[in-house]
Amino acid sequence: MADSLISGQGVASTVLILSVVASVGLIFGAVNWRGIRLGISGVLFAGLAWSAVFAADLDAKTLSFLRDFALVLFVYSVGLQVGPGFLASMRKDGLTLNALCALLIALGVGLTICLHLFAGISIQAGVGILAGATTNTASLAAAQEAMKEIALSVEDQAHMPVAYALTYPFGVIGVILGLILLRRLGGAAAAVVPQEDADKPASTLATMSIEVTNQNLDSTTVGNIPVIAGAVVSRLMHAGQVTIARQDSLIRLGDVLYAVGTAEALKPLCTLVGKQSPIDVAAIPAPIVTHRFLVSREAVVGQTIDELDCARRFGIAITRITRAEMEFSARSGLRLQFGDTVIAAGEESALKAAAATFGNSVRRLSQPQLLPLFIGLALGIVLGSVQFVLPGLPAPVKLGLAGGPLVVGLLLSWLGRLGPVVWFVPISANMMLREFSLALFLSCVGLLSGKGFLAAIASNDGWKWMLGGAAVTFIPLLVVGLIAFRWPRPSFASLCGLMAGSMTDAAVLGFAQNWTGSDKPAVAYATVYPLTMILRLLSAQLLIIFFAR
Repeated sequence: MADSLISGQGVASTVLILSVVASVGLIFGAVNWRGIRLGISGVLFAGLAWSAVFAADLDAKTLSFLRDFALVLFVYSVGLQVGPGFLASMRKDGLTLNALCALLIALGVGLTICLHLFAGISIQAGVGILAGATTNTASLAAAQEAMKEIALSVEDQAHMPVAYALTYPFGVIGVILGLILLRRLGGAAAAVVPQEDADKPASTLATMSIEVTNQNLDSTTVGNIPVIAGAVVSRLMHAGQVTIARQDSLIRLGDVLYAVGTAEALKPLCTLVGKQSPIDVAAIPAPIVTHRFLVSREAVVGQTIDELDCARRFGIAITRITRAEMEFSARSGLRLQFGDTVIAAGEESALKAAAATFGNSVRRLSQPQLLPLFIGLALGIVLGSVQFVLPGLPAPVKLGLAGGPLVVGLLLSWLGRLGPVVWFVPISANMMLREFSLALFLSCVGLLSGKGFLAAIASNDGWKWMLGGAAVTFIPLLVVGLIAFRWPRPSFASLCGLMAGSMTDAAVLGFAQNWTGSDKPAVAYATVYPLTMILRLLSAQLLIIFFAR
């Protein structure tokens, strides 16, 4: 019975082996060595080891189906995750960081092409090197799917995951070594700011009491104060009495406004209105309380703060929005998303009346939204099957199982709501879906590719792949780092976050935050992550389409 269960033939045997491989791989990936972990990529190594040691004839059809199904779930969940923040990451400082990130990715792709054309490395192995050297498992998944459209031998198809496995460990360590080298090369430009002087992340909000001394604002209303993006006036103190700052609230000289926003926004607001007041308006007794509302009502999703007009309808002031563990000021044009937390101030009765507008139902948020999930998957499969004719290619191309669901996930999550259907998956559910599907995908890939792993390690090709991986890790990082020191000169902490984000590597991010003593790496990481995922997925597929012919 034991022999039949580990033979790999039959559904029971396949599921058992996948479960064992995933469990062992996750345990192995959780091992922490000086702050470095393989994470979920340990599952691939476990699959390779199982296939190499037991050398069993596994049920290839079942594994191939599960691999493709897991790929669809994975890329769709990635699209849902990064879609809402994609456009926001292209604004202001984010545009500069994303431009540097795009350059880094382009250099890596260029080096991969050079390895293929001049070093005699097959493009399948080259893409595996690119994915492993940049620790981006999603690009490996996308390239694997693209290879199905091309007639390749089993041996050629196995090159990609084996090259990925050989180059992945140095992909983590190499980035950390590269950051240390950049700090030495950058000199004063790469000075690490101590913890006590580290700037707060851009997403951190502050409050300020501002005394009205500007003569032009005397006898006007709060609504006539010029809008400062990133700052919201929530309370007004007049003659010692504190009230909610409505749009029609009258302002007099000597009044004190209580504002919430980023430090960068509060400073110009203070200059415009008057001067900072030592009075803590929030501490003065008043019939004003603060409540948090969960956005769980479909009708509210997609509406802006202005369109809700809560100040006029209920007499409350919306001051902050919390989304995906990030808090920011309630800008007038900000559109609400399902699952947002709205923070508002006002009288108790007014806040209770406003609660129904947002839904404010934890139970509603926790209910699985299966209809949008399956509709999205279906649309992704359909889009991935559409063929496109591109100049220079002998045959039409299509987005496939990796590109179609990704694009649909991006678009639907950006829309937020389409009619009665809300394209929302709770963060915890999305992470569970993404990590489960990725573990399943890596288990299947490892089991299907393990026979050539040991042979590759001992061969000249294996050493050539590892050296190529070191180049793909180091060279783009150093080039972009040295360019950034001259222009546009972001802080070194932000540069570290950019490098970690370009590799989508949380282990490097953790190292950067501990090393710099700042939260800036996390902000930069989140800024470049959406574009990184999209470019990594697309570039891996394009390399296969253009060169694996």
